[in-house]
Amino acid sequence: MKYLLVIMVLLCLASCGGNNDPVLNAINNPLDVEFESFYVDRTDIYPGESVWIEWRAEGALIFDAKLFVSKDDILSDDDLNLVDEECGVENNDHCTSGEYIDFFCHYDSENQFTCRENGEVLQRNNLSVFIDQYPQEAYLILELCNDNCEERSWPLLFR
Repeated sequence: MKYLLVIMVLLCLASCGGNNDPVLNAINNPLDVEFESFYVDRTDIYPGESVWIEWRAEGALIFDAKLFVSKDDILSDDDLNLVDEECGVENNDHCTSGEYIDFFCHYDSENQFTCRENGEVLQRNNLSVFIDQYPQEAYLILELCNDNCEERSWPLLFR
């Protein structure tokens, strides 16, 4: 049944126009985005090091993926947005449902935190406004949203 839905969506996309297609949006509307997995390869990071983040979503075909750094494991307005991606089925979308997605984020001595996907810079952030002491306890929080939102967190100590 799942493969039949994928084939129908691909046929619609081939004849219509990707994420902005009204048929695709109608198919996507009742689907919730759900985490299949979320993994970070470390729990602490020093300047000059990188962190590898892998995640996978299921359900919705079009959704937003946002990565935040937070001082606790609950998403709030004062958390710093590190990555903001629109995920879907168009050729230029970096992330799609049902596939493993990797972010590689490098932390340098100038407090710059640069995240890349497939070698392309997604976002560069200065963490100086976030880090007020060393070591700084923090969490990486990945939020996936379409009509609903789901979050997962991972501890990361900045040294």
